[in-house]
Amino acid sequence: MMISREEISALVRRVLVYYIRRKAREEEAGRILFLIPEYPIGLDEVMAEYKLYGEIDALDLFLEKRSIEFTDKMKTRVFCQESKEDVGRILSFLTRYQKVEIYAPSLDFLRMLKDGEESSLFVRILLYFLMTGKEVIIRLPYTSSAVPEGRFGKSVKDLLRDLWDMGVSFTGLTPEFGELISEKEHQPLELITEGRVDEFYAEGYRQLYAARNAVVTPLALERAKELNIQIINR
Repeated sequence: MMISREEISALVRRVLVYYIRRKAREEEAGRILFLIPEYPIGLDEVMAEYKLYGEIDALDLFLEKRSIEFTDKMKTRVFCQESKEDVGRILSFLTRYQKVEIYAPSLDFLRMLKDGEESSLFVRILLYFLMTGKEVIIRLPYTSSAVPEGRFGKSVKDLLRDLWDMGVSFTGLTPEFGELISEKEHQPLELITEGRVDEFYAEGYRQLYAARNAVVTPLALERAKELNIQIINR
């Protein structure tokens, strides 16, 4: 049976597309999508933290505006909402990110997120991650002590509690918007019980890290599902 030149060319194209797509999947797997609103506060400190923990190369930065220059030599890929090509690439690979983070969003943006206003691309992305059960983290450049008392302070805390109830995590903050928590979340547990899940939830954690051969009791799994807490193997 003779194979035509056209059939050979089609086969070669299919093989090439297969390996290109496979390579793209491998590159995207386990990456973090990091959303940056216009003119963020203290971004250098955040980037330094990622470098310290060796996660800088896993970041894909998605800027709202081209108002920031990244001159540091790192593998971090930078995309911008002002570029249709960049938007298309981010949306095409959205399912392959393990989590999304956003740094220093305005209170107006947080209210839009709470109300599910999809006029903002960033809001749509965060809602997608929430709806698919993936991790959503909001990084705030201030702590509870910086929030003034009175009506304004109460409205901010209520807003953050509402977002917490939606499944959003606040890096370093408890759901009560309290004191900074320790890095206990980064230490994998050998045994996870129902009581352990309750303990972590009370301290403001949405993720529990389990050691590779950890024992997780059935009641712990049920309680974690009830409280919307992820148990992640490390």
